[in-house]
Amino acid sequence: MSQDEATGMAADELGSSRTTAIAGLVARYALVIVLAWFGAMKFTYYESHGISPLIANSPFFSWIYNIMSISAFGRLLGPAELLTAALLALKPWFPKASILGGLLASLFFLGTLSTMITTPGIGEASAGGFPVLSANGQFLMKDIALLGLSLWLLADAIDSTRRQTMITTGLTIATHRVRAGTPTIRLFMRANTHAHARRHLERRLDRRTPARIE
Repeated sequence: MSQDEATGMAADELGSSRTTAIAGLVARYALVIVLAWFGAMKFTYYESHGISPLIANSPFFSWIYNIMSISAFGRLLGPAELLTAALLALKPWFPKASILGGLLASLFFLGTLSTMITTPGIGEASAGGFPVLSANGQFLMKDIALLGLSLWLLADAIDSTRRQTMITTGLTIATHRVRAGTPTIRLFMRANTHAHARRHLERRLDRRTPARIE
């Protein structure tokens, strides 16, 4: 392989990695916007009551309305979604926090998808029912993609945490090695300095000593 070909391949790989990084950022913060918007909407009457049929018909979540009102649950769910969005947004600086955000987002969307099975009217009756989806069914269908995106962001945060740990560990080991080697380096430099001074002194003495006459 020629040098030009190697340079071209390196440039292509660099461009590909940048494109992947940009795509990852767009995907991450797109989900952050979606979750933050959903979370803010939960404080409204429209949104909190809009999801109530999903909750009331779910065997996993219906008990919630036995202990709190629809509006109270919306005020509880809203901050949880806002917190999840914030944790996902922190990934470039705190990837460990983003792991928790990815887990929470995955659980949210998995829970929402589970209501597709239990909520009446998911299939459009006028079109023969399921698999033709009603408006509610189409609303829930999008969570399949959002669940996949949440899992991808979770894996990305885990990988970033591992890389960060490896870099930190490598720097720590390197620092310890440098510190441990410092006395040895100093002794080596001191020995070389003494040897250089001794040779310099010997050369001066040789110049001052008169030559012997045979």
